[in-house]
Amino acid sequence: MFALNNGFTYKWLLILYFLGSYFGRFYSESHKYNIFIVFILCSVIIGFVAYFRNLIIIYKIKNKQRYGSLRYEYTAPSSVIISTCFISFFSKVQINSAILQRIISLFSSVTFGIYLIHGHPLVLTRVITGRYNFLSKYHSKDLILGILFESLKVFLFCSILDFIRLVIFKILRIRPICDLIEITFTKILNFIIIIFEYLY
Repeated sequence: MFALNNGFTYKWLLILYFLGSYFGRFYSESHKYNIFIVFILCSVIIGFVAYFRNLIIIYKIKNKQRYGSLRYEYTAPSSVIISTCFISFFSKVQINSAILQRIISLFSSVTFGIYLIHGHPLVLTRVITGRYNFLSKYHSKDLILGILFESLKVFLFCSILDFIRLVIFKILRIRPICDLIEITFTKILNFIIIIFEYLY
């Protein structure tokens, strides 16, 4: 019941929420450059580890031996450290351009939706799995460009879908309804707590 399932579970999102809350409360401007240095060091270390791991995998492939999964889970320490450094460092970046602010605001509002859409089991099995096998025929530069281009297509397509969802939610006034439900439940909970304290 406590399994994190490589990060694909609400429990892992809850842990990251607490981690983000900690940095939101205790992070200061003076830590920004220290965190950037930690990010660089971690990136170098992880780069070396990945390089040597790939050498081992290539060796096992040549010798027709079994090798482990190539996936890098969301719960991996490397993923958590680099993501934390990214967020901590770039959270203090000042964007003065009004156009850039609008673009960032738009895409930031649909980013989590992109993750949910493309990571959904139905989308993974019915749409994504097997669709990009043609990339395996590419070499070096063409492979990298192909991966970036196809990733951009997925990103933009899922962005459009979640933007449509945002428009529908706005028309149906979902946010005010959720706020009203939250306020109502908060009042009920506070009332129960008052009664409980009075009785005991």
